[in-house]
Amino acid sequence: MVLSAASDVSLIPWQRLDAAWPALPDSPTGLDVPAQRMVRRLLTEAVGRRLRMRRSLPPESLFFWQARPHLARYVRKPRFFANLLHCYALVDTRQFLRTEAALALEVLETPPSLLGADEWQKLLALQCQRLGQLYAHLRERIGAVAQDELHRALNSLISEVGA
Repeated sequence: MVLSAASDVSLIPWQRLDAAWPALPDSPTGLDVPAQRMVRRLLTEAVGRRLRMRRSLPPESLFFWQARPHLARYVRKPRFFANLLHCYALVDTRQFLRTEAALALEVLETPPSLLGADEWQKLLALQCQRLGQLYAHLRERIGAVAQDELHRALNSLISEVGA
């Protein structure tokens, strides 16, 4: 997709992202192209809403929005083993997907300067990989409905913040 400067102004953020950051057919995350676009779009929307909400809060409420003190350690902690996902009930896999999506959002809204840019990129890559592992497992298990499950997990992040 090639954009002119005039058309770029009218695009919503995730459309600009798709234009500047194309999806990878053989992504190391395990997410197929439609899933990559969905993850990028919905996480961008969720982060945008949360940042708008943060800006609207009085200064005394901002301490609720501070990054977790040990975010990097918490994100790295394994919550599932990809080779054992077949042992879990579908409801557990859905919960893993929601948890990993929420952590991806938390990493995204943490300024890279707090963790260091390299560490921040590694954590974001880890979360994308985990989302991909769960999505791939769901695709094997429930087929095309896996995309709906991914959408539901990511959309719940937006719903939590409100419109």
